[in-house]
Amino acid sequence: SLLNQYSQMGLYGAKIEENIRKLPNNRVDITLTMKEGEPATINAINFVGNKKFDDGDLKTSVAFQVPSLWNLWGFLAPFDSYSPAGMEQSVQGVTNYYLDRGYLDFKVTSKQASMTKDREHSFITFDMAEGKVYKVGKISLDGKFILPKSELEALIQLKQGEIFSKKKLVDSVEAIKTLLGSKGYAFTTVNPIPDVDKDKRIVSFKFVVDAGKK
Repeated sequence: SLLNQYSQMGLYGAKIEENIRKLPNNRVDITLTMKEGEPATINAINFVGNKKFDDGDLKTSVAFQVPSLWNLWGFLAPFDSYSPAGMEQSVQGVTNYYLDRGYLDFKVTSKQASMTKDREHSFITFDMAEGKVYKVGKISLDGKFILPKSELEALIQLKQGEIFSKKKLVDSVEAIKTLLGSKGYAFTTVNPIPDVDKDKRIVSFKFVVDAGKK
């Protein structure tokens, strides 16, 4: 429906008035008057279940922002207002925040957006289960390298014994693909296969590389 489309845009106060006028020969004239209203401004962002990081730290990872004094002058950030897209980006953002710090089992268990009665203000809440910190175990390479194995190993940022970081994992994959791409192998695939030991809280990786064809 039109109201659902407005909701997807964050315009929860939108209203549609329908005026139906009967015409001759069993015809009708339908007029829709739409009032979009204003996006639901975010009044507060709350986190439940966070023990290792405080709310101030986690707020830097989400797409949403509570409006600041700058907004009085019209400098609105993209997600000073609630939207489903902002919610999904925020869930991914806070998840990455924990994964970059070794919390391999981290999950956002629920996400909620409550509105005031006038639907002009919203309150965002994220419930989470932090889990435990994992360290990096063995790192190995397998597959079709083209280049000396040592050159690719040097690009892997994850080091045994260090705290796991998703960012370092992603950056390592991209570095290998970029290097092989610069040699003409534009369709290189790099698949880091994890081996998780939950008892010891260690995650090892085998990077399977396929340079493909030039």
